[in-house]
Amino acid sequence: MRARYSTGYSTPTFVFLTNTRTGVGANPLKAQTNMGVDLGIDWTPSPELNFSVTGFNEWHRNEILTLSNILVSYQLNIPSTLHRGVELNADWRPFEGWRLIAAYTFNNQIFTNFWDDLGAPNRGPPFFAPVLAGAAPALYNRSGNRIPNVPPHTLTLRYGYDQPHGDLAGLGAYVEYIFKSDYTIDNANYTTIPSYSVINLNAHYNHDLTDFYIKNIELYFDVQNVFNRTYVAGAQALGNTLITGTPFQTPIVWPTGGLVLAQGAGIIAGQPIGFSGGVKLKF
Repeated sequence: MRARYSTGYSTPTFVFLTNTRTGVGANPLKAQTNMGVDLGIDWTPSPELNFSVTGFNEWHRNEILTLSNILVSYQLNIPSTLHRGVELNADWRPFEGWRLIAAYTFNNQIFTNFWDDLGAPNRGPPFFAPVLAGAAPALYNRSGNRIPNVPPHTLTLRYGYDQPHGDLAGLGAYVEYIFKSDYTIDNANYTTIPSYSVINLNAHYNHDLTDFYIKNIELYFDVQNVFNRTYVAGAQALGNTLITGTPFQTPIVWPTGGLVLAQGAGIIAGQPIGFSGGVKLKF
């Protein structure tokens, strides 16, 4: 059994202090702090099989979140957030040379105290037109919402074989499956990046040499995204906006194309099928 307590402290970078929602002026960010606890259990029922389970709970104060709008990327402090979840790992060697590795993470990150300031309603286009006289800022309570850009479920499976004996010792291959669930990219949780899964292949050879100035040679060849799946590998977190002339948020279906088109979201395309290989030498 394992237990851990940790604390952290992070000061904002200089660039963060000069970026604001409008692109000008000082951004008086506070330092980010956190406190966390982990509890875990390792179980080895046999020499060929072991499991581990770890639960974690982290409390963050003034977490620095980076958002993007039509003009700039900017940072803001979130008064309090909660990061909690579970990590599961398994390592099974059913037969000599064969190995199955599995890793799963449930990562639930939510706002616990955050009123999102979307600014005062404006008169209309352009985007930053003069605000309506006497209009108060539109504040939205994000408590309980998911933090952007955090997939709640991640799974990795790898099954392979490595020759343990003989002249071909060190020759092996494995197949790998990776899954990431859908996740939000805005504070209101209106916009969601879809889940995806990919399969990768690897072949490798690792051999020690004696009585030679090269002590070890390693060869490898990878095939990524074997079935050439189209997916989104990542995206910028979006700042929510108001419907022109109102204190109401822009929903995903307003206007046609939704929040993503309105804000010009930065979508990072996933890698298509790809091939790579290499040689590593140890002297």
